[in-house]
Amino acid sequence: MNPTIDNFYITDSLITKLSIALRVTDSFTGEMVLNSIRVSIPENNKIAYKNPSGYFIFTDIKEDNYLVAIDSEIFFPVNKQIDISSLDPKNPVVTINLIPNPAYPFPENATLIRGIVTGIAGPIENASIKVISKQIETMTDERGEFALYFKDIKNEHIQINIQKGGDTKVISADVLERRTVSIGVIPFP
Repeated sequence: MNPTIDNFYITDSLITKLSIALRVTDSFTGEMVLNSIRVSIPENNKIAYKNPSGYFIFTDIKEDNYLVAIDSEIFFPVNKQIDISSLDPKNPVVTINLIPNPAYPFPENATLIRGIVTGIAGPIENASIKVISKQIETMTDERGEFALYFKDIKNEHIQINIQKGGDTKVISADVLERRTVSIGVIPFP
């Protein structure tokens, strides 16, 4: 008798348990980030894989507390502590919102303010950049660069608070709708 498709049976199966599903979003567009990022748990060298729905998932991880790292060339890195035992086992979804760094491909008509923060020793990395009286903030990259993006703001005069360690500096700038304004090099403090 020759074997036919009717004679074959599945004898082994693989069952995995979803441990974490990360919904990673872009704070500029509000959309899920589907590429340009690497999601990992560095302490055990686990790399998340992306499922067809766009979630980055880890399977079969012991219920414990883990540091999840997200790296990208166009977003600031994120390190988030996640306690798997505190997640709903039927829906272990965690949302992480990524902040674009200055290398992000903003559209040509985006409303932006760009600048570079420097000190005596050179560029100031990881300085906090916040627009006073608005919930708009970012940070500087390793070159001291930053890009603040604005939505629903027409032309407006704003104040920007720059902070690193115990030092603070406030500067003024004009937001111009659908234009990029470069405020150049900002000496700090």
